Amino acid sequence: MDHETVAFGFLCGRDYGTDHYVAKDKNFHLLKARKKAVILPHPCKTRYPFTVGIPAALHLVEDLEFWKIFFNYLGIKTISSEKMKSPVTRGRSLATAEFCTPVTSIHGHVDYLMEKADYVFLPYYFENKHKTKQGRRQYCYYTQYVPSVIMGLQGMKKERFISPVVKDLYTNFYTKIELYRELKKIPGSDISFFDISSAHDKVLDWKKGAENQLKQLFEVSQNETYRNDKTLSGGDIDVLIVGRPYTILSESLNSRIPDIFSSLNVNTFFQDMLDFENHNFSEIEPLLKEIHWEHAASILKATLIAARTENLFPVYVTSFKCSPDSFGVDYFKKIMEAHDKPYLVLELDEHDSSVGYETRIEAAVRAFRNFNQHGKNKKDVNLVHLNPQLESKLSGKTIIMPNWDSITCSFLAATLRKEGYDARLMEETEDTIKQSLKTNTGQCIPLNAIASGYIQTIINKGLDPKKCLLWMSNSEISCNIKLYPHHIQSIIANSGKSGEHRNVQSGEHGNSQSSKQHDQRLLKSGLEEAGVYKGELSFSEISVSAALNAYFAYMFGGLLRALGCRIRPYEKIKGETDAAIKQAVRILNMAFEGRTTREDSLKIALAQFETIETFPRDNRPKVGVFGDFYVRDNDVMNQDLIHFIEEHGGEVVTTPYYRFAKMIAESYYKKWFKEGRYLSLISNKAILTTMTQMEKRYYRYFEPFFNEPDHSYTDDFKSVIANYDLLPEHTGESMDNILKIHYTIKENPDLALFVQTSPSFCCPGLVTEAMSARIEKLTGVPIVSITYDALGGNKNRVIIPFLQYRRDNSVSLTKDYLLN
Repeated sequence: MDHETVAFGFLCGRDYGTDHYVAKDKNFHLLKARKKAVILPHPCKTRYPFTVGIPAALHLVEDLEFWKIFFNYLGIKTISSEKMKSPVTRGRSLATAEFCTPVTSIHGHVDYLMEKADYVFLPYYFENKHKTKQGRRQYCYYTQYVPSVIMGLQGMKKERFISPVVKDLYTNFYTKIELYRELKKIPGSDISFFDISSAHDKVLDWKKGAENQLKQLFEVSQNETYRNDKTLSGGDIDVLIVGRPYTILSESLNSRIPDIFSSLNVNTFFQDMLDFENHNFSEIEPLLKEIHWEHAASILKATLIAARTENLFPVYVTSFKCSPDSFGVDYFKKIMEAHDKPYLVLELDEHDSSVGYETRIEAAVRAFRNFNQHGKNKKDVNLVHLNPQLESKLSGKTIIMPNWDSITCSFLAATLRKEGYDARLMEETEDTIKQSLKTNTGQCIPLNAIASGYIQTIINKGLDPKKCLLWMSNSEISCNIKLYPHHIQSIIANSGKSGEHRNVQSGEHGNSQSSKQHDQRLLKSGLEEAGVYKGELSFSEISVSAALNAYFAYMFGGLLRALGCRIRPYEKIKGETDAAIKQAVRILNMAFEGRTTREDSLKIALAQFETIETFPRDNRPKVGVFGDFYVRDNDVMNQDLIHFIEEHGGEVVTTPYYRFAKMIAESYYKKWFKEGRYLSLISNKAILTTMTQMEKRYYRYFEPFFNEPDHSYTDDFKSVIANYDLLPEHTGESMDNILKIHYTIKENPDLALFVQTSPSFCCPGLVTEAMSARIEKLTGVPIVSITYDALGGNKNRVIIPFLQYRRDNSVSLTKDYLLN
């Protein structure tokens, strides 16, 4: 001002020439206190001429010092990216999908280190092995796939990456072998296994000590003498920041939130500074067993401790588009609200400015201090509503089957009716999917769509909610699916209690008096009492006969859909094929209900297709459809994708479920064996082996239409996924998609286009989308990725240019892929 530099906001802790908070030295500061508390070993002499870069991002943030010390013990010089500027901006220019900020950030960190170091350390973190049986503790889906995604980026030299598997259900000995295998690949490296083993053991000992030092820092702060000494303490309240280590402990991502608290004279701690072993979590133990994520479980444990501890208030820091946190924040709020204690949730975006968080933090601190002076911790707290209340028995209930494929799911419902259950197919419409957005707080759309469809089916059918069960499948992969049953149960309970859901068939709030009266009667009858059942996709837990019939439901349903795609584009009379499919479903439903034999019904059902007159097959481009399980064959969710492609000149290639099961079976068998899940291995392998023999009896009726024998899937899956830097430890739809793409091209060498279908907020969908450039490069087939967000609009129209102007060399490129 008038050529004079004037500082601003001194009361906020700012200083001249500074555009952010400056933590006062006399105040407690989370990151600085952590560094002072942890004693580092003396550096060792450098023995090797090469350098190793360690990204200070994502899963490596919490173990950054661990790996620095490990390489130091080996005599290898390391370079970290802790001080790099604008990693998100740099990462955004590299990332090939719209990931959350931490994943975008690690792209930038790796790219930065590729310029600074000879090699980049980018290990795989799959799962944390715990001594106690507290459920699975997996790292998020993105974390598991990030090394593979980054190594596949254009221009990345894979030979410069050191990428061992260091976190999984294996022993420390296996981890050492992985480290030895990767480091031995470096030219001129003479590192012995003994060196690696010794260094790893020493750094593990250091880590135990460091963890204890951090816990002591928190314990000292809670000491009454310390708290009363104003020269030592931050004052009357403490804040516990909960969230992902790579968000809170990263100066480039935490938007200086710890600085803001420090400037307000508030001591701030992180969840890893708590001693979990000396606390009782029995109140939420059932929920913790359902939570399969490493960080989410720690966050909820820390939240419960903060809720119980006087003077300690939790602040949940999350990132926009963090799928696991969309569940975690919900449970966090319920824990705190049950304790009647104030809390704060901060969602970070891709901007590195702290503006916007300051006033919210200041307001929260005032609320915390007000509670500390005038409120008190609630003594009698009931958290039973947080825990899963899933049904374990189907008897006496009306079972609602999700409708991800109207053909196959109709057969599955009929299979349950044969077993003596009242099973109905869920009624899903565009309106129920739109209605589902009201309950979506960042979860993938199918979860909310299923909950909405379930509620609406109960309303439309006038069913007694207390006697209804939604059938849901069990899952052990690292994406959201495992939490579907419990979270849907929560949505149903909240919907019933609040009375928010209305009959969408008559308008959002019901346009007729009778509709309103019907809704009111239903809500009074207890919609929140509708239940959820968690079973196996194979129906193996129900009975052997149910498992056999379920397999043929997947087989017949998938082949009928494929048959329709084969005939419909060439039918002379439009609509004949769809009419035949509808009639075939009715006929085969009787067989699955046990009223007729499968073989006789199949003969009658397929005979209709023989009379459909068709034009000669032309050069229509073949389009392979793959993607999310709930979207790819769901005509409502994917906006009738198959008919849309056919109307614009394409022929769709679909994969029947029973073939898909055989494509991916070997990869899961090997994984289950390594994990010791022998029961799953034996039961599923036995069913598939038996069915493979029996299915030949029925496929002979389909074979004349396809003019080809049934396919076998014996290619080495490790070799297939290795082309995309995937490991046998990978699971989920991203790995499944790669195998499906491989076999689809093998069976259709003239394929012209792939269409990937995904719902909004789908982690596997984004990972596959990020690999699409490499898929196209290796296969020669372009990929169009479509994301369905339930907001309306024609999402499928992006396909039209690819169908009209398909590349002329797609066939030759595909043949080259098969030859190589």
